[in-house]
Amino acid sequence: MSQVIAIERATSHSVPKTYETLAKHPHIQQPAREVKKAKEEVIKNIDH
Repeated sequence: MSQVIAIERATSHSVPKTYETLAKHPHIQQPAREVKKAKEEVIKNIDH
């Protein structure tokens, strides 16, 4: 299996599950935003 197909399969499965989970548990939306912001900050500050 090529890497592209593997990524497409993983994405097509995980993305809808993420939105489904956030819809079922709205109280975790704010912490999810905070984690995303922290992750973006870390990635921005990684020395290449």
